[in-house]
Amino acid sequence: MTALPANGTVVTEYKPLIIPASGTLGGPQSCAGKPAEGIVIYYQSNPGFSGEDSFRYQRTNLENAKDALNVEISYTVKVKPPN
Repeated sequence: MTALPANGTVVTEYKPLIIPASGTLGGPQSCAGKPAEGIVIYYQSNPGFSGEDSFRYQRTNLENAKDALNVEISYTVKVKPPN
């Protein structure tokens, strides 16, 4: 994490994922349907919090320092009050 949320916590977990047929690169992916190691990000708001919260995560390919997808990603979450 490069910036933690102000009103909650974030946990990352390495998890095997299946590459979708199309993704952020646009169009069909040659690796579609194949497994890959990925990271899942879980956000949990503090008890009683509702509203917007944000955090930033640095995506880094440790095998390729020049990977075009080595970027900081900003997330904004909207937490609704309980019904």
